[in-house]
Amino acid sequence: GKSTLIDIIMGLHMVDSGDIYVDDKKLTDNNIKSWKGYFSYIPQSIYLFAVNIAQNVAFGLEIKEDKLIEVLKKANI
Repeated sequence: GKSTLIDIIMGLHMVDSGDIYVDDKKLTDNNIKSWKGYFSYIPQSIYLFAVNIAQNVAFGLEIKEDKLIEVLKKANI
Protein backbone atom coordinates (compact mmCIF):
# COMPACT_ATOMS: atom_id res chain seq x y z
CA GLY A 1 0.00 0.00 0.00
CA LYS A 2 2.60 2.58 1.03
CA SER A 3 4.97 1.78 -1.82
CA THR A 4 2.10 1.75 -4.30
CA LEU A 5 0.92 5.16 -3.12
CA ILE A 6 4.39 6.65 -3.53
CA ASP A 7 4.72 4.96 -6.95
CA ILE A 8 1.47 6.66 -7.99
CA ILE A 9 2.57 10.08 -6.71
CA MET A 10 5.96 9.68 -8.42
CA GLY A 11 4.22 8.75 -11.69
CA LEU A 12 5.49 5.16 -11.85
CA HIS A 13 1.98 3.72 -11.69
CA MET A 14 -1.23 5.14 -13.05
CA VAL A 15 -4.52 4.90 -11.18
CA ASP A 16 -7.08 2.76 -13.02
CA SER A 17 -10.04 3.83 -10.93
CA GLY A 18 -10.87 5.85 -7.86
CA ASP A 19 -9.31 9.04 -6.58
CA ILE A 20 -6.52 9.96 -4.17
CA TYR A 21 -6.92 12.89 -1.80
CA VAL A 22 -4.23 14.62 0.23
CA ASP A 23 -5.43 17.16 2.81
CA ASP A 24 -8.91 17.00 1.24
CA LYS A 25 -7.48 17.94 -2.17
CA LYS A 26 -7.81 15.52 -5.07
CA LEU A 27 -4.54 14.57 -6.78
CA THR A 28 -4.81 15.41 -10.45
CA ASP A 29 -2.51 15.56 -13.46
CA ASN A 30 -2.31 19.32 -12.83
CA ASN A 31 -1.12 19.19 -9.21
CA ILE A 32 0.66 15.85 -8.80
CA LYS A 33 4.01 17.23 -9.99
CA SER A 34 4.11 19.69 -7.10
CA TRP A 35 3.81 16.78 -4.64
CA LYS A 36 6.93 15.08 -6.01
CA GLY A 37 9.08 17.75 -4.36
CA TYR A 38 8.01 16.53 -0.92
CA PHE A 39 9.43 13.03 -1.30
CA SER A 40 12.78 11.34 -1.33
CA TYR A 41 12.34 7.96 -2.90
CA ILE A 42 14.33 4.75 -2.75
CA PRO A 43 12.24 2.07 -4.49
CA GLN A 44 12.12 -1.59 -3.56
CA SER A 45 12.67 -2.35 -7.24
CA ILE A 46 14.99 -0.22 -9.34
CA TYR A 47 13.43 1.63 -12.26
CA LEU A 48 15.67 2.98 -15.00
CA PHE A 49 14.18 4.85 -17.90
CA ALA A 50 15.55 4.92 -21.45
CA VAL A 51 17.08 8.36 -20.89
CA ASN A 52 20.44 9.64 -19.68
CA ILE A 53 21.72 9.34 -16.09
CA ALA A 54 20.85 12.95 -15.25
CA GLN A 55 17.22 12.46 -16.27
CA ASN A 56 16.98 9.20 -14.29
CA VAL A 57 18.39 10.91 -11.18
CA ALA A 58 16.15 13.98 -11.57
CA PHE A 59 13.12 11.71 -11.93
CA GLY A 60 11.30 14.06 -14.28
CA LEU A 61 12.07 17.25 -12.37
CA GLU A 62 14.06 20.20 -13.67
CA ILE A 63 17.76 19.37 -13.74
CA LYS A 64 19.99 21.77 -11.85
CA GLU A 65 23.52 20.87 -12.90
CA ASP A 66 25.25 21.94 -9.69
CA LYS A 67 22.80 19.90 -7.57
CA LEU A 68 23.09 16.95 -9.95
CA ILE A 69 26.89 16.91 -9.64
CA GLU A 70 26.66 17.17 -5.85
CA VAL A 71 24.20 14.26 -5.64
CA LEU A 72 26.22 12.06 -8.01
CA LYS A 73 29.39 12.69 -5.97
CA LYS A 74 27.58 11.78 -2.74
CA ALA A 75 26.37 8.57 -4.39
CA ASN A 76 29.92 7.84 -5.66
CA ILE A 77 28.69 7.75 -9.25
